[in-house]
Amino acid sequence: MDANQQTAEAVLKTRLLNKLHPENFTHMTGKMAAVLGYLLDVSFVQPRITDITVTADGCILADTDEPRFGGFLGNYHDLLRNWRSLLRVANLKADEQMLAETLFAAKIGYFDGTVA
Repeated sequence: MDANQQTAEAVLKTRLLNKLHPENFTHMTGKMAAVLGYLLDVSFVQPRITDITVTADGCILADTDEPRFGGFLGNYHDLLRNWRSLLRVANLKADEQMLAETLFAAKIGYFDGTVA
């Protein structure tokens, strides 16, 4: 990957970060801000999520940088619904939408037949 491509990807990620920043969404929960931080490799809240696992029965388990706070995060379908709602209201451009969907697919996964 050349320097121009790296710069373009960094600019795209910064644009996405700015549009999805929790400060722009007054009703965003701390859990959603933590998930968003995990997806974007930034820290919006503490503790910071370091890994997410979706169990076979649709539970979301999170590891954090403070082990005593890890564990059950919620239901996968609730997270997916909230994620899609966030993307809908964020006014993303096509390339930002694609990056957001790609990050979600890579770090959490789509398990409802959705293809990113």
